[in-house]
Amino acid sequence: MATLFLDSSALLKRYVVEAGTERVVEMVNGDHRIGVSRLAHVEITSIIVRRGKGGDLERDHAAAVLTTFEEEFRARFSVTEVKSPTLTRAVDLVKAHSLNPTFARFGNMIGRIRVFGNGNAERSSKPW
Repeated sequence: MATLFLDSSALLKRYVVEAGTERVVEMVNGDHRIGVSRLAHVEITSIIVRRGKGGDLERDHAAAVLTTFEEEFRARFSVTEVKSPTLTRAVDLVKAHSLNPTFARFGNMIGRIRVFGNGNAERSSKPW
């Protein structure tokens, strides 16, 4: 059995219909092991949450898609670990504040995000 590694943009096509969705569905449903990066969890969560909040996906549909993605991510894919304690925090920030994954995922940025009681987040000017 071959292992196919899907980056986040390819894996997203399994959950959001766009050009290339049919091919990705065929690969995932085929006899291949599917490899993904742990970073895909943050990136795809961000895209689904932001599309749900932005109106590209209905909120209920976005929530259902996110649930399916998270279940499959845990059970179906061979995940390449990125050893970083900041990734869990990044996923939480993406979910809570609809952050872009590039902003949320890097360790040097996680320490620079201030979250306010009103649900807004911004980058701190402090270098840490």
